[in-house]
Amino acid sequence: MEELKFLNFFNRLMVSPTFAEGNSRGQRCVIRDRNLYWNALVLTTLLFVCCAGLLKQVLDDIYRLRSNVLGMVMIMLYTTLVVVIVPLIMWPFFYKRNLVDLANRAVEIDQSIPFNDTTSKCVGFLLLKMHIASASGNLIASLCVNCYRMSKEREMPPLQQMFVIYGFPVLAFIITIHQGYTQLWPVFIARQLSKLVRQTKAYQPETIQTILALSNKLEELTELFASIFGPMQVAHLLRIFVVCCAHSYYLVTVMQAGFGLRANVIELIVSLGSFFMYMYFFEECIKKVSNLSENMFIACHLAIY
Repeated sequence: MEELKFLNFFNRLMVSPTFAEGNSRGQRCVIRDRNLYWNALVLTTLLFVCCAGLLKQVLDDIYRLRSNVLGMVMIMLYTTLVVVIVPLIMWPFFYKRNLVDLANRAVEIDQSIPFNDTTSKCVGFLLLKMHIASASGNLIASLCVNCYRMSKEREMPPLQQMFVIYGFPVLAFIITIHQGYTQLWPVFIARQLSKLVRQTKAYQPETIQTILALSNKLEELTELFASIFGPMQVAHLLRIFVVCCAHSYYLVTVMQAGFGLRANVIELIVSLGSFFMYMYFFEECIKKVSNLSENMFIACHLAIY
C-alpha cells in the first residue's frame, strides 16, 4: 500500500500525527500516533521565533513599511502563514483519534479488496511527488537566495531579520507539505474507486455484493475525511488565494520598476499548480463515484436478467 509510505513521510515532516508500522510477525500494518507532542513543540518554537522577529522588524521599520505598499504586502503574506500554521499545530490534538481511525479504515479497505490491481502507477501519486518536490525545491531556492543576498551585504543583518528571512520559508514549506498530506486521502479514495469500477465492468454477479459493501465503506471513509480535513482544506485554499493575489500584484509592480521577476514567477506558478491539483484530485473522486454508480446499475441489471 503506497499510501503508507507517504503517511510515514508526512509524520517525519511533522504534519501528521499518525505512523504506520508492521507488527512483530509482519502480517498486517498497525497505525498509531507518534511524535504528536514533539511535532507541536518544534513547530510552536519555530512559530514563536518567527513572530518575535517579524514583530521586532515591523516595530523598527513601521514608518517605512506604512509608506511602502510592497512592504505591507510582505507583512500580509507573513500574517497569512501565521494564521494557517496556528490551526495546523492545534488541529492534530482535536482529531488525533479520528486520524488514526481514518488510516486504519484505509488499510482495512485496501486489504479487503480482493482484486488484483495490474494498472500502471496512479497519476495522483505522481502529482503528490511533484508537489513535494516543488515544495522542497522552493524551500532550497529561497534559502540559497537569502544566503546569497546576505553574503553581498557589508554587515550582518539584525538577528530579527535573519529569523524572518530564514524562518518563514520553513513555515511555508511545512504548510505546503501539510497541504500534500490533505490531498493524500482523495488520491487513495479515487484509486480504490477505480479498482471497483474496473470490476463492475466485468459484469460478474458474484462480485456485486462485495463491491456494494466496499463502496459503502469508501463512502463512510469519505465522510470521515471531510469531517476531519474540511477546516484545514479551507485554510489552505484561502492561503493559496492570498499568495496568488500578492505575487500577482508584486509582479505588476516590479515590472513597472524594472526589477527581476524570476523568483516571483516561480512562486506564482507553484501556487497556481497547487490550486489546480486540489481541483483535479476532488474532480477525480467525483468522476469515480459517478462511474461506479453507473456501472453498478448496469451490472445489477445484467445479474437480474
